[in-house]
Amino acid sequence: MLINLGVGLSAQNTGSGGVPTHVIGLAGQSNMQGGPSFDGGASWPAGTFQWGRNGANNGVIIPAAGNLQHQGGYGAGKMSLAVQFAIDYLAANPGVQLLFMPGAKGGTSFAGNDWNKGDSAYEDFVSRLNAIFAQNPSFSLKGILWQHGETDADTGGGSSYGASLDQMIIDLRSDIIRANEMTPFTIGDIPADVADNGASHAAVSAAIADVENRVPYTAMVASTGLSTYDGVHFDAASLRTLGGRHAVALGSAHLNDGSEINILDNGGFDNASRWTLSGAVAIAGGVGTVSSGTGYWRQTGVPLVAGKTYRITWTVSNYTSGTTTPFFLGGSSANGTYIVGPGTHSQTLTAKSGNTVFQLNCGGGSTLDVDDISIVEV
Repeated sequence: MLINLGVGLSAQNTGSGGVPTHVIGLAGQSNMQGGPSFDGGASWPAGTFQWGRNGANNGVIIPAAGNLQHQGGYGAGKMSLAVQFAIDYLAANPGVQLLFMPGAKGGTSFAGNDWNKGDSAYEDFVSRLNAIFAQNPSFSLKGILWQHGETDADTGGGSSYGASLDQMIIDLRSDIIRANEMTPFTIGDIPADVADNGASHAAVSAAIADVENRVPYTAMVASTGLSTYDGVHFDAASLRTLGGRHAVALGSAHLNDGSEINILDNGGFDNASRWTLSGAVAIAGGVGTVSSGTGYWRQTGVPLVAGKTYRITWTVSNYTSGTTTPFFLGGSSANGTYIVGPGTHSQTLTAKSGNTVFQLNCGGGSTLDVDDISIVEV
């Protein structure tokens, strides 16, 4: 299930009207800014605000609108990944207000001296977050979302991207007055079109995929299945999907203490995000379900590493009949063995070359529920 990050807030952590205010920082470059025309779907939910930047709104809490007032500009009627993030976050944290601090800037990079400690984009982001908390000491910093990497990939900075990213996270946790070593970070992958462009691009994508294994309280957000309108920038529909993935990943980052890290997204079936369904299976009420049928739940873009062994754990409940079996797919398959019956089950599989897909099959005319799937390196 989604983690309710508002649990445990004290009565003092309140904004206007005594409502708790959760602050989320948005950093990176143009795919964090957004920019394609709004997709016509659900817009900013009630209770969503931003720290203004433009004109008389500079340093003022104003309603979220357009693609937010980032360092790199603002456009009315534009799409932002933060829209769906806000929808999902407020649904998981009822009774709070959400305040974004938009700080992304298109074309920026580590190699170009934008996001290292002391660089202009970095310092703008830190100073504006600190201004929020100086003026509103009761507000709570609940996380930072990072969507970035295309420019470093294009300019040959891939080999150093991971080290720069890790250091920036450490520095931000130190320099932002309400942050600490447990402040959750979500790190979005670059588009697949970009990641396939050469060694530097692949290195950036690999560094992002592995960040949660290097830095505690982080989570990677996959770009699998998303599309761009120009080879670099996500289209409006993909930005909406990406925002939902950042919301799920924030809960994962909150739990990632550096011990056992679940590399599967949305293993708690909070919704259908990240899952492909086949046959008689469904997702409803926070579980995977099947009734008198067969099929599978499949997730692509799982950051499996060939040669490494992983423990897959899942829980079967409301069992009447059938079997469940885990698989790693893509390239040569790594096949689990089928399990009959209810309970929490666990198997280990060693990933093979090309494995990027996890699949849980149900067979034998299954009637059962599945929940809490995890994949952890052992």
